[in-house]
Amino acid sequence: MSHQAEWSEHSRAIGDAVAGGEMPLLVAAPGLRGTLVDILLANLVRNAVATDSRRRSAITTFSGRRTPPMPIGEVQRIATDISALMVLGWLGLLPKVVDAFPEIVVPAGALSEIFEGRAHSPLAEIPPPARRTDS
Repeated sequence: MSHQAEWSEHSRAIGDAVAGGEMPLLVAAPGLRGTLVDILLANLVRNAVATDSRRRSAITTFSGRRTPPMPIGEVQRIATDISALMVLGWLGLLPKVVDAFPEIVVPAGALSEIFEGRAHSPLAEIPPPARRTDS
């Protein structure tokens, strides 16, 4: 089997595992020779410029296999992961989330990974899509 065919099969298997909720993107990224920042940013940029919605990529930031949360009253603290920070930032919602909760827990190294990933990514210069202000 040629190297190209092997790589295609390898990347297809990883993509299927991510899409099926069997593998988080954080684990899949190194297997695709990238970082979580590169893969998320590439999908966000690609979706922003796609004119045909059928060509957009799914943003698989979490597994759909979780049970729904139980009502817990007034939430005072939330925990985020790197993908949540990136998607909220891309959508322009991160400031609202930060303002809504008195305490936010971020994994150690998440912010440095985002800043380092953006510094090395050729996609970092592409701005997020324009925000609607009439809603």
